[in-house]
Amino acid sequence: MGNDTPAGRPAFRPVHPGRIVKRNLDALGITVEAFANHIGTSRQTVHAIIAGRSAVGAEMAVRLARAFNVTPQFWLNMQTNHTVWEIERSKSLDDIRPLKGSRHADHRGP
Repeated sequence: MGNDTPAGRPAFRPVHPGRIVKRNLDALGITVEAFANHIGTSRQTVHAIIAGRSAVGAEMAVRLARAFNVTPQFWLNMQTNHTVWEIERSKSLDDIRPLKGSRHADHRGP
C-alpha cells in the first residue's frame, strides 16, 4: 500500500453528500429553491452543499434525512468519509507518527 492510501481508507475520493442531494433533486424534478424552502434553509446554503463548498453538519443532516426519508447518520457518514479522506492526504500531516508506547504504534520504526 502506497502513501496515497492510508490504512483502511479507499484509494478513491468518497462522494460529497452534495452530489447525492443534487442527483435526488434532479430525479424528483425539484428546484434548489423549492427544496431549500421545503427544508427551511436558504438556496445559497443548498447550493454550497451541492457544489461541495459546504459540509453537511448535524442539523443539515437531520433536515436532509427528513426530506429524503433516510437517517441523519447516512448523511453524516458520507460527509465524514469525504472529509477524512481529504484530511488524510494533507501534506501538513505527513510528519505525524504514532506516539511511542501508544496502543497501535508501529514498532518497526525508530
